[in-house]
Amino acid sequence: MSHLFVLSAHYRSEFWLHIQRRYLDAYVDVPSTRIFGMCGVRSSAFSPNETIIEYAGDHSIALDKLAGAALEQAHDDDFLLFLDSDAFPISPVSKMLKNVGEMAAVQRLENLGDQQPHPCFTLVTARTFRNLGARLRVLESVWGEQCDHILAFTVARIS
Repeated sequence: MSHLFVLSAHYRSEFWLHIQRRYLDAYVDVPSTRIFGMCGVRSSAFSPNETIIEYAGDHSIALDKLAGAALEQAHDDDFLLFLDSDAFPISPVSKMLKNVGEMAAVQRLENLGDQQPHPCFTLVTARTFRNLGARLRVLESVWGEQCDHILAFTVARIS
């Protein structure tokens, strides 16, 4: 069975951490590791079995650090689950893993037709993440605005 790495960055509030944990406890029914980014959140808000990585406020850097920590341990068939701090599963994750293939993600078409997967919810195999050379980084919208929470893949690997 594949292992699931749950990755989520929490910024300046533990409110969503407790809610997210309740749903993760209820619906993550596969072997898993939780790796959380923390910025301005008390470390005591996290459980001892949760890995925490401090970051300085840049969402994309936090997610990249979390992905890096997971990939150090992940086998190719393991899954990375990126979740915004206010996102959580609402049904058993095992069902999702059976049907996902290599990747499933939210697509934010309301953001000027963005076509890339958005890390508010992205489930991807470690193999696919590595093969695509995926990075989480700041992108610029067509209006020239910086979008600091977009999952961007290295274009050279896709084409």
